[in-house]
Amino acid sequence: IFSNLNSLPHQMSNFFWNMFKLNCKRSIRIFYKAHYGSEAQPNSRPIRPSSHREATTIIKALCGRGATALARKVFDEMPHRDVVAWTAMISGYASNGLHDEAWATLRRMAGAGAAPNAFTLTALLGACRGPGRRRARAAAHASAVRRGLGAAPYVANALLDAYASCGDGAVGDARRLFDEMAERTAVTWTVMIAGYARWGRADVALEMFRRMVLDSVEPSPFAYSIAISTCGSIRHPTLGRQLHAASVKHDLISNTPSPTR
Repeated sequence: IFSNLNSLPHQMSNFFWNMFKLNCKRSIRIFYKAHYGSEAQPNSRPIRPSSHREATTIIKALCGRGATALARKVFDEMPHRDVVAWTAMISGYASNGLHDEAWATLRRMAGAGAAPNAFTLTALLGACRGPGRRRARAAAHASAVRRGLGAAPYVANALLDAYASCGDGAVGDARRLFDEMAERTAVTWTVMIAGYARWGRADVALEMFRRMVLDSVEPSPFAYSIAISTCGSIRHPTLGRQLHAASVKHDLISNTPSPTR
């Protein structure tokens, strides 16, 4: 059935594509083996989704399963690629740790005359996390500023996360960016709190949490859990219990014993 999908009537073809989108990892592999062989040695048989949207959905599904080579094959066979398709491929590479491929795809996108948007840059910044990615972070930041997207909430938060995940020195860069932001969401504050906590700056992490509350931004369950864990790391059980009680009061964390007890 799968190997003859492209010869089916249009309505039936759509039915099978919808089944594909809803199905499991095993079905994805079976489906693509019928058309492409293995991921390591794909054959040349083309596959033509009935719409551009379906092709993009398949790219996302395959990347979500780690099958980036197959996703790239679908991408390359698309007759037209809009910014959504380019972003799906860049995001797929970045989320699978294929940073060089993500950047190469961005360069190819620019060469094709397609302009990255805020979602593209947010996806690309996923390839800039971790030590050793300083130049990549700087390039992504410069690209965001050059395109006037540096202040977009999604991009700004992704930039903060990229800097804050890369060591104490980069956390300082994140803090400067944070201080320059005109609008700070709960995600913005949480990224900074997590960054300081990750790199052993428990005192600053808790101070950021306090400032977040004073700024009338409601902490998320994740922000509370970071703050409570940080209290445990600096042996401050009283504050940890107070934060735990506050989170339970606001129905953000279940009423279980605080880990600082």
